[in-house]
Amino acid sequence: MQDFKPISLVGSMYKILVKVLASHTENVINTIIGDSQIAFVKNHQILDNFVIAKEIINMWKNDNLGGLLVKLDFEKAYYCVDNGVLDSIMREMGFGEKWRRWMSSYITTLMLSVLVNGSPTSQFGMETELHQGDPLSPFIFNFVTEVRGFKQLVHESLPLRLDDQC
Repeated sequence: MQDFKPISLVGSMYKILVKVLASHTENVINTIIGDSQIAFVKNHQILDNFVIAKEIINMWKNDNLGGLLVKLDFEKAYYCVDNGVLDSIMREMGFGEKWRRWMSSYITTLMLSVLVNGSPTSQFGMETELHQGDPLSPFIFNFVTEVRGFKQLVHESLPLRLDDQC
């Protein structure tokens, strides 16, 4: 059952607020997210990743260079976004305190309940998960997977150093 996530129904006020946040985020995301980030960015195509990887491999072969390609599997990545890491990344990207509080509230304040035999259970919160299916989650996911965010996650979780050229 751990692989199944319910479709949630949320109130219309919440939906309106999330759409406003998503709209404002979409307006600035191309200036924040690097060109190497393809997913969920307007005018970027997911298939570009394959073309870029193939071109890099061909360049290495033609120039007799060595290299290392890394494929990261983001399976269930929406379910493990840490609010503290997100806040740190957004602060580094230049987002103000008020905006970061709104984003934190978006992640931590949604209360859910489940219908069991037609009766709702007591409410519980989603403290570390992005809400799949709403318009803001892909942008937050991009913040976390941005190179600066990725480097920060690696530094915090592994005894590994990446230089500034990564």
